[in-house]
Amino acid sequence: FLNADLTGENIEIYGPASLTDDMADGSVSFTNGKEPLPDGLVRLGRCLLLVPLGKVDLMPPPHIAVENPRLAFSRILSKFFTPLAETRIHATACIEKGAVIGSNPHIGAFVHIGPAVALGDNVVVGSQTVIVGKTTIGDGTAIRSNTVVGEPGFGFERDEHGIPQRIPHLGGVQIGVDCEIGALNTIASGTIEATI
Repeated sequence: FLNADLTGENIEIYGPASLTDDMADGSVSFTNGKEPLPDGLVRLGRCLLLVPLGKVDLMPPPHIAVENPRLAFSRILSKFFTPLAETRIHATACIEKGAVIGSNPHIGAFVHIGPAVALGDNVVVGSQTVIVGKTTIGDGTAIRSNTVVGEPGFGFERDEHGIPQRIPHLGGVQIGVDCEIGALNTIASGTIEATI
């Protein structure tokens, strides 16, 4: 899976752990090789450590030497310990007539999707997210909870009496393929061209 060799004996891995003295047996963790290892890791034979190439002589087995231990750790978490988002649209989600929803969506609780929105395939939309306006979201994109996409931005101009007048935002939003938008973000519609 990592295109790397195991040094030491095979052990069964039950989950990830922080690199500490009291790592549980069957844990997997990583080190950048720059910080000293915790003293308790001399008994590490019951845990797996991902280590950087070139630092192998300093590491107790079992370990796997890779170019980027943190990236390898991330791949292990994604492949073996992260539950896949099931295909579903939560009962409390509001999807307005006219919205286009691709295949295999995961749409969380209390989501609002406006009538001009188009979601691609395998899109994840976190709870309490609002997606409105002329918004397109590409395949495989994840938008985390409490995010707002497509509302007008702060476009105002004062009239001859000094009163702020809102400038319509007609450009919409385009989010590409395999993007990730974190929680609590706002992506405002462009005024004329789309916010991309």
